[in-house]
Amino acid sequence: MGTAASAGGTVVARSFALLTLAGVAAAAAAGLTHISQPWLVAFLAVAATIAVTQAVDFGPDTQFDGGQPITILAGILGGPLAGYGVGVVSTIFYARPGGSRVAYGSIRSLQGLVAGVIVAGAGLRYDDALHSLGVGVAAEAAAAAIMFAATWLIAVAGRRAFDRPLAVWNAAAALLVAPLLAGLALADAHAGAAPVVYVIVPALLGVVVVRIFRERWREQHVESEARANRDPLTGAYNRRWFESAIAGEIATRSGAGLVLVDLDHFKQVNDRYGHAAGDAVLLETVQRLVAGVRPGDGVVRWGGEEFAILLRHLGSDADLAVRAEELRRSVGDKPFEFEGHTIAVTASAGAATLASDSDSLVRAADAALYDAKRTGRNRAVLV
Repeated sequence: MGTAASAGGTVVARSFALLTLAGVAAAAAAGLTHISQPWLVAFLAVAATIAVTQAVDFGPDTQFDGGQPITILAGILGGPLAGYGVGVVSTIFYARPGGSRVAYGSIRSLQGLVAGVIVAGAGLRYDDALHSLGVGVAAEAAAAAIMFAATWLIAVAGRRAFDRPLAVWNAAAALLVAPLLAGLALADAHAGAAPVVYVIVPALLGVVVVRIFRERWREQHVESEARANRDPLTGAYNRRWFESAIAGEIATRSGAGLVLVDLDHFKQVNDRYGHAAGDAVLLETVQRLVAGVRPGDGVVRWGGEEFAILLRHLGSDADLAVRAEELRRSVGDKPFEFEGHTIAVTASAGAATLASDSDSLVRAADAALYDAKRTGRNRAVLV
């Protein structure tokens, strides 16, 4: 079931905490303090906790988990305080910081409490199909109403706009979950706690297994994407990444520039010291360039001994010229060390500011690099 993480607003969190505590006090005043089937309630507390830890994020402010129906079931089978307690216990492992934990726990506990009040307070039966379905629908409808109220209060408090999809989802989920709760309550009425355990344990194991496979797939996907965007030798970005990144810069017009850096007479390094030494120089060149850029910039292996550095959020052409010279010097001012050899390598650089499209930017930077080489190398030229 869904919850809005932005319920971490202090006003909303405190409001629901006070409302939930008031509900507990009212239930106690009405004599609804007995907890039926305490061992089953303890099992449901553990199950709800596991369900919460397996929550699935559907955006930065919304996540869904199976803890809510389990909490409501605890209220139906164990009474108001059982529903409240299961909601509190499951919140301990809720993975959101600050006040959102208070709001989340209060809303969830209030849902379990109200479910118990509906059944115990009204003396509802769930020992046949029709009555159990009525109990399930009533408990879930109350839970959906509480979630709707929370979503509305978040909007009123100015934490975020009213989340209509979240409200609709909770209403629809109430209709979907109600028959499940009805079936479990009916099974408990006729056969005790065993059917409840038999249903919930495999379901939780299935959720855990699915999440494990989902996380592994996500990690593999991220790794695959990273490999697709990286040069295998140096670890620098490749042209595929550059095309994607420059498209974003063209769309946002945030003030980007390109510096092409080419190692001067690099063939002599391979000829004199061997290709292993050349590879070591290329690898350290990338490390030096990466150390010289800001967060958000990118170092690309353009081809052979040539590198492209995409610089974002430049202040002016003068800023780009300074950055290009710094990058060139980071490569050429300090010799490379390889297996006892000191290898001096200089670099030439050409820089250009993004004006219209990727092709024009690359052509301009390449022309500037050509001028740097033509006029003696070991220098930076800005178009």
